[in-house]
Amino acid sequence: MSNILIIDDYNILLDVMKLALEDEHTVHTARSGEEALGLIELLEPDVVITDLNMPGMSGLELIKRIKIVGVDPCVDPTKQSQYNSYVNPQGGHIGPPLRVHPKIILYTAMLTPGLIAYAKGQGVAACLPKPFVMSDNQNYLSTTIRISGM
Repeated sequence: MSNILIIDDYNILLDVMKLALEDEHTVHTARSGEEALGLIELLEPDVVITDLNMPGMSGLELIKRIKIVGVDPCVDPTKQSQYNSYVNPQGGHIGPPLRVHPKIILYTAMLTPGLIAYAKGQGVAACLPKPFVMSDNQNYLSTTIRISGM
């Protein structure tokens, strides 16, 4: 059973995806990238499923934060010290990146070959188009999670 975190600002999609997956997985939800960052360290999910377009932090920014610096929201991924440890944007060392690096699935209504290539380059395991029929994508998500070794 995988531990999954789903992030979307649209409550209905969160509820539908949670309902579809919670029989086989432990499912948590967040309504923003900022909220998700706080939950990832706490929950240590195996899989993160995120929407692309959200107010505030986009799905791509969330992915960068997870992949580059772990999940610490205080770390600026563009700032690294000469000793390869991450530094707080306000100054001072905060230690190495966190160890939580879940598999990531991105879904969006604006899925294009270019976005898929970019997302894969950022370490995204799979991309889903939206809108979608949940029954089809429930099987796809379950298969993707199994293939990813979850």
